Amino acid sequence: MIPNGTNVYGIIFSSLSKEEIARKFSTSGWVIWKASWIDWEITNEFSELIIEGDNEILIHGPVSPDYFNTLTEKMKEMGLKFSMELYDENQKLAIEIKN
Repeated sequence: MIPNGTNVYGIIFSSLSKEEIARKFSTSGWVIWKASWIDWEITNEFSELIIEGDNEILIHGPVSPDYFNTLTEKMKEMGLKFSMELYDENQKLAIEIKN
């Protein structure tokens, strides 16, 4: 179940554009669309994420805690370098993964 509020925050370290990163998620089963003139939204059955930022590519949004590791494993499979944090319902850091 996707939580009501944002519980995942991360940075993607890449020379790819936000659109190119979103398209990587698209080929792995996420639905993508432009959320604004410059940002992208990506969703699937366990996540609703925003990809934004200029100098750093930020990714954040609600993710079912049971699928956080699935998300980060998919990101590794896509060849993305990142730092991702999952927070619990009390807004305390539960898991941090860097690759």
